[in-house]
Amino acid sequence: MRMYDSFYIELIEGDDFVLKLSGDLNAWSAQRFWNQMKDMLDTIESEEKAVFIDFADLTYIHSSGIGALLQLLEYCRNNNIPIKFRNIQGAVERIFNLANVTDLFPL
Repeated sequence: MRMYDSFYIELIEGDDFVLKLSGDLNAWSAQRFWNQMKDMLDTIESEEKAVFIDFADLTYIHSSGIGALLQLLEYCRNNNIPIKFRNIQGAVERIFNLANVTDLFPL
């Protein structure tokens, strides 16, 4: 398996949308992440549902992944899409703390 193939997004629909991230959000997968998120958000925007990003199965995040998350936040704010992050833990939480970005993300 190639490095950029170890990242996945699962969309779970219900009253809200849950986007479950798993694997490594690294330099190779960050652009693919943004492209997939943009496609999903275009659908979500038309349905007026909240979005929850679930980090429970995300094992690693690179600074380019943090950049993609910031892009995601900006897109959601500009399009009035409610968004929350949940289950940030382990190595991902440590990287968020080291990068000093925890205050930027809606938990």
